[in-house]
Amino acid sequence: MKNARLTDVTGLNELTQSSNDLNRLFRQAQAVIRLESNLNELLPDTLKFKFKIANIQSGTLVLITSSAVLATRFKFIQSEILASLAHTPSLQRITKINVKIRPNRYKTVRERKELHLSEENARLLVEEAGHTEDVHLRAVLLKLAERANKPV
Repeated sequence: MKNARLTDVTGLNELTQSSNDLNRLFRQAQAVIRLESNLNELLPDTLKFKFKIANIQSGTLVLITSSAVLATRFKFIQSEILASLAHTPSLQRITKINVKIRPNRYKTVRERKELHLSEENARLLVEEAGHTEDVHLRAVLLKLAERANKPV
């Protein structure tokens, strides 16, 4: 059994005790996860889970988001977030927040819905074309009416 040794380990604490560097890295990762959780609690629902912590250095919290729209929305509430962080003893050292934009690598492809023109709408278009004096507009309306029950 190749991974039998891993199943004997009761937790990450045993793994990190053998190496000070690994232990320090593990503690830092846990601190970032806690801070990110605290941050998400302070954010409005529209911004929750949209930011990742990139760095904390010299009292500056650096956040990453995927769009400029989210960064701008955050800028509007940044002073409120800083005030809330100041009331949390472990986060009082944060005095400034920088937001950086890192677009998603892969864009999600949206599935196009097929639109259908109903018979009733086609009839109304033909009727309107009959009342229209503009020859070009009439031709466009009739052509559009022909698309009834066909994907648009």
